[in-house]
Amino acid sequence: MRRFSYHSFLKIYFSLLGVVLLILVYPFIRYTLSDPSNEIAVSSVKIVGHRGAAGHAPENTLSSFQKGLDLKVDIIELDIHLSADDELIVIHDATVDRTTNGTGAIEDLNMSEINQLDAGTWFGADFKGEKVPTLRDVLELVGDQCPLLIEIKWPSKGIYKGITQQLITLIAEYNIQESVIIQSFEKQYLQEIHTLNPKIQCHQLVLATSDILPIYMDRSIHFSYFEPLQDISSVNIWQYYLHSETITNQRIKGIRSGAFTLNNSDDIRKAVSWGLEYVITDYPNRAREALSKK
Repeated sequence: MRRFSYHSFLKIYFSLLGVVLLILVYPFIRYTLSDPSNEIAVSSVKIVGHRGAAGHAPENTLSSFQKGLDLKVDIIELDIHLSADDELIVIHDATVDRTTNGTGAIEDLNMSEINQLDAGTWFGADFKGEKVPTLRDVLELVGDQCPLLIEIKWPSKGIYKGITQQLITLIAEYNIQESVIIQSFEKQYLQEIHTLNPKIQCHQLVLATSDILPIYMDRSIHFSYFEPLQDISSVNIWQYYLHSETITNQRIKGIRSGAFTLNNSDDIRKAVSWGLEYVITDYPNRAREALSKK
């Protein structure tokens, strides 16, 4: 029997690597080389302040959300985790390491420990002492000034059990069922939200899709062509995987399109010209200026 040589292994390895790179790089090239459509209809476009207004203030803090309100965003986006004592915490990462002066996983910290952290100094001295807010803090600040787009995150492994029920309960307490939107890369959360309250809008987050092979990525890699979940009102994707044809096909199905994180004026105008309806951006002022150009 012929032995499987190291040379053969390398050939297979680099062939597979080439295919993967093609899958990953092709959308970037296609997006970059694609031209905008002739007309830009902005009437239905919503400017979504990413983590508040993360280009202007430390992300997911009350200062950032206030800045988003000051810039008159249409929607404020934020992320939630669940603390060790079951508080809905507004922070992006599963740990506090990157955006505070502390360390540790959110799931292992209780609210009293999280309250001691500085979530602003990393961004700038003017924000020293900024706290990691709870979702209740944000709801109190924002009130009825602006709808919220709440992204449900997950711990390092698995999911947060009970987070969707707690979220639904808080939404009902503040009576924002008609205005709030829930999004996630985790399909189970979206399915649970729809079961608990089918009236609440849900957006499905996708990191990447491929037109070449049946593969897409949300929280993990799936070896199949992407199909939105039932009853999803929008699919929100990383901007470099946007394409006019995809947006058109989703619109035919009654599904809107959003993209993150659009911070460049030309990118914003191009995506909106294709029919994008949710511009998720760190710089809401730039988006507003870009869409006001003739």
